[in-house]
Order: sequence, then structure tokens, then C-alpha cells
Amino acid sequence: MLSRLRKLLSGFTSTILNKPALPGDTDAAPLQAPRNPVCFIDLGNALRDQGCFKEAIAAYRSGIAIEPSADSCFRLASMLWETAQADAARQAYRQAIELRPDFADAYNNLACIEKVQGHLEESVRNAELALSCDPGHYVAHDTLGHALQFLGRIEEATDHYRLAISRRADYAQGYSDLGNALGELGRFDEAMAAFDRALEIQPDFPDAQWNRGLFWLVRGDFKRGWEGYEKRFYTHVAKKEYLRDFKQPVWMGEDLHGKTILLHAEQGFGDAIQFVRYVPLIAAQGARIYLEVPSGLERLVRNLPGVTAVFPLGAVLPPFDMYCSLMSLPHRLGTRLETIPCDIPYLEVPDALTELWKKRLAALPGLKVGLVWSGNPGNPMDGQRSISLDHVRMLLDLPGISFVSLQKRAANSPVTIQESRLHDWMEECVDFLDTAALILALDLVIAIDTSVAHLAGALGKPVWMLNRFNTDWRWLQARNDSPWYPTMRLFRQAQLGDWTTPIARLRTALDEAARTFAETGRFINPPPAPAQVIRTPDATVEAAAEAAKNEGNTAYSNGDLEQAEQHYRRAVTLNPDYAEAHNNLALVLRAQQKYLAAEKHLLRAIAAKPELSNAYFNLGCLFVDTGRTTDAAVQFKKTLALDPDNANAHVELANLVGKQGQP
Repeated sequence: MLSRLRKLLSGFTSTILNKPALPGDTDAAPLQAPRNPVCFIDLGNALRDQGCFKEAIAAYRSGIAIEPSADSCFRLASMLWETAQADAARQAYRQAIELRPDFADAYNNLACIEKVQGHLEESVRNAELALSCDPGHYVAHDTLGHALQFLGRIEEATDHYRLAISRRADYAQGYSDLGNALGELGRFDEAMAAFDRALEIQPDFPDAQWNRGLFWLVRGDFKRGWEGYEKRFYTHVAKKEYLRDFKQPVWMGEDLHGKTILLHAEQGFGDAIQFVRYVPLIAAQGARIYLEVPSGLERLVRNLPGVTAVFPLGAVLPPFDMYCSLMSLPHRLGTRLETIPCDIPYLEVPDALTELWKKRLAALPGLKVGLVWSGNPGNPMDGQRSISLDHVRMLLDLPGISFVSLQKRAANSPVTIQESRLHDWMEECVDFLDTAALILALDLVIAIDTSVAHLAGALGKPVWMLNRFNTDWRWLQARNDSPWYPTMRLFRQAQLGDWTTPIARLRTALDEAARTFAETGRFINPPPAPAQVIRTPDATVEAAAEAAKNEGNTAYSNGDLEQAEQHYRRAVTLNPDYAEAHNNLALVLRAQQKYLAAEKHLLRAIAAKPELSNAYFNLGCLFVDTGRTTDAAVQFKKTLALDPDNANAHVELANLVGKQGQP
């Protein structure tokens, strides 16, 4: 039978597709090209099964040319979609529907294409048409759920996922998608139960493993989270987008001394910027590093420690021994919440380029604030993370501020400087290095969750990020700061789709910052406000956090700063709002001259417990250490306002007054 199939393929491909017979078939007379379209469809199916996709498409087209049918057009469309020819696939699915108006599968697949390409309303319409043709089509319910979820209509999406499951009780994909939607609604226990059910049905189901990993990450459980995150390479969509097909082995943590490793970007610009922080850690293991990043990032990352050469995505690469995605490095290196590499800034910009922008912006009055309000419209989540120009204008009338656009593309609608007071030099920024230099000339960046927010954070520039309710995993649950970027402050939606409330809070904070700048000539990045939804630790967790703090106190008293730091970090990981532990951790970091990290934890202590006078005092001492005497005096005065009998604060303030010659 296999021999006969081989002869059929040889004859068909030689006669129909003008290709030579398969090797070994030279003695077989070619078959005559049939005029029956079914023969071509059968040939296309056989070629598809053999992995000969290009030839299969040609066979389907030949059959359709003789006599089109809904089935042949559907098969052609599916093959075109599988080979990333979306526009041609869309046209073929529509032709199938013209020939069979009640073709539910064709409507569903067309909805999938529209969803992936960001045409979400069209996706909803086609999925609904599929269900009108076949109300029991469980896959169409799932597809409709996806489109609604991307539109932010998450409650409706959960309804359709549940309908899909009700139509087919063993539908693992439906349970996984339901878990994903429930997680976006903040219903994490229900989400985990849905993922567990999906994995009961299909234990090796990568979509559920990946989605569950994402929700472990958002909850701060990095051990289980990174393990699940690695499953992305085995999901249908991500496998095509992220998996690289190099002949060399993937690095799984082996000894790198004397080896050459390719570290490659995997997803968006922001992901690459966030995870290049790991490059120096790999270099420290004795590796020679080639770095591959999307075009536009090359100049920015070229000077990372240990990088031998940087290549744009798609370039011809020199020989290397092994490779690894940048986004797999946290898993390989065992990163936990308390051990995130946070040596900020880890990206550098040539002084000459920064000075050029500082000179150009010097004439701008008041606080200099960069704005980004829209991301890549091709991202299915962009409608939920981007804000409208009406929301932007809620900020633009504030006095004492010069606003500078950091928006690279003309998103939403055009904005003129005359109409909005928004200065725009982005046409002169040819890549991310130019944008980085412009950012360093500003006092503050306000951004949505996009690459510029990552860039500002990696440069150590104060950045206030507007964050959607159904947050991305990296911003964690119920936090308004970021362990990835110490200078970042998050303004979260308290309700899905409500940007007015967080923007109003940001406006109040920005107005206060502008007033302070007018008085002092300096921008002071205040501590993050308490989160709108606070995760209250249970008694067991609180007790464990207190025990860890006490162990840190003992180690600190014994002069063991390394052990003290580990214990205090465990305490604040267990209870992120444990003010005393943040305060004590800051003391250890200050003793090690890690001033930026110490400041971050003191601000966290103050945000969690504004009446903690010692935190203000320690912040004042830190400012003395770093030469910020004016700021130090402010903190000592705050200390005395809370604790008038604090002798140390009186002494430190008197010393400052004496040095400054003030009465």
C-alpha cells in the first residue's frame, strides 16, 4: 500500500505539478492528469500528511480550478492558515462559505484569523455566525470567548467557555481558557481549579500548564511559575512564534566556561529590555555571548557587559555552541521574587547623546514629563492597555509641566503641539537608543504597559505606569511598585476598563510633584500609594514573616549582613506590606552602600505604615550619605513631627542647619 501511495504521489506530482518523479520511481510511467477534482483533493491530503505543504496547496488549487467545492476551499484555507498566509486563507474560507452558507467550521476558522490579526469585532461576528449555523459547536463558543476576552468583555467570555465545556465535558482547552479568564477577573482560586481540571483531562496539555504558570508568576510563586512558563514552547500558537529551530542544543543550565552561547529575544521589545538584565550574569559564568534582538534595539544593548556581538533578528549568525531565549533565563538561573537581578540602571546611553537632548529641552519650563498612551495595535491586548486621547488630555492642562511625547507611531488620532501642549521629537528618534537619551533628559515618564515603560525602568528613570485591572504577570498581584524596576510606580485600575480613576489619582500625584518642583527645582518621586486591592496575609503567613524579620534582627546584631538581608527579604516576600521588615532591610542595604535599593524599601515602609518615624529618619540618613542634604532635612523634620523626642533626628537636623549656615 505504501508503495502504491509513493507511485501515486510520484505520478501526480510529476504530471500535475511539473515536478520530477520521486527518487526510485524512474521506471514508473507517469499517470495522466485527471479531470476529477476529487483526485486533486486526495492528492493534497496525501501531500499534507507527508509535510509537503507547498505542494498540497498547489494540488488543492488545481482541484478548485476544475470545480470549486466548499470542502476543497476549506481544506485550501486551512493549509494556507497553517503556513501563515492569513489573507489568502481568509479569502478561501469566504469562498467556502459562499458555496455552503451554513458552514459553521469555516465561520469559526475565519473568526480565529480575525482574532489573531486584531480584528476583534469581526471575530465576534464570525463566531456568532458559526453558532447560528450550529448552536452545539463547542469550539465556536471557545473562539467567541477568546475574542470577547481580548475586547475586555471577560464576564461574557467566561459564559462562552462554560458553554463550550457544557457541550463537551472533556474539553481541556475550554477549561484552560476558562481558567485564564477567571484569573483576569482576579478569581485566582477558581482559575487554578479550572487549570487543574484541564490537566486531569489531559495531563500533558501545554496550554493549561503555561496558563497556570502565568498565574503562579502573578502571585509571586516564581518556582512553580517559571516551570509552567517554559511550557509556552509546546503550545500551538507560541510554538510557531517563539520556538527557534537551531541545530545546536538549548542551554539548560550546563557549565558555560569557554562556550559560545546565543541569547535571543523572543517576544516584544519590552520583554527583551526587561530580560537583557540577565546577560551579565551569563557572561560571569565564562561564556562568550552573541545577543540577537529585534531591529531597533541593537545600539541600546551593544554595551552590556560580556556581549561579544549583537545581531538583529533574522541576520546570519556565526557559529555558536548552544542557545537560550532571554525569557528562559530566570528559570535556568532559579530566580525567585526576592532574588530578581535589580542592578539599576543596567542600560547605558553615551553622555554626548544625553547631553544633546538635555540642551534641547533646557528651555522647556517646569517639570519635564514624557508621555506614552498607546501600544502596538497589532497586540490583541492593546485595546485594554492603551488609553484614549481624552484620557491623555486629563493631564495636559496641569500647570508647571512641559509634556513631551514618547509615542513612536501615530496611534489613535493626530495630536498637534498647538492643541495639546505636547512637544514631539519622536520622528528624530530612529531607534531605542535615541529614545533612551531623550528619556534621560526628562524628569519623569508616564506610560501604559509598553516598551517605553520598560526602557525608563531599565535606565533608572522615575516612571509611572498606568496598569490595567487584568494585569500582566510581571506586575504581580495587588502591588503598586515593581521588584523589576525600583523607580516604577503603578497606577492600577480598580475595576476592569475604568481608566478614569487611576488617571485621576495620577493627576493628583503629578500636580503635587509639579508644585514641589516649582518650590525646590527638583522632582521627588514619592512612594507608591497603597494598592486599591490589598492582599491580606493570613495569620500563618504573618507569623512566618515576623519570624523571618526576627531572624534578620539577630543576624544584623551579630554583624552578619548577608544573612540578615536574606531573612529580611523573605519577610517582605511573605508580607509585602511589612513596614518594619522593609525598614530593617533598608538598613542592611545602606550599610552595603546599595543606596537605591535601600531607598526603595524605605519608601515601601513609609507607604505601608506612614506613622513609622524610624523610616523617615533612616531615609534622611541615607540622603545625607548621598549628598542630598535638602531632602535629608525634610525627612528629619517629618521624623520629629511624628516623634518630637527623637534625639538623633534633632542632632542630625542641627548638623545640617549648621553646615548650610541656616538660622
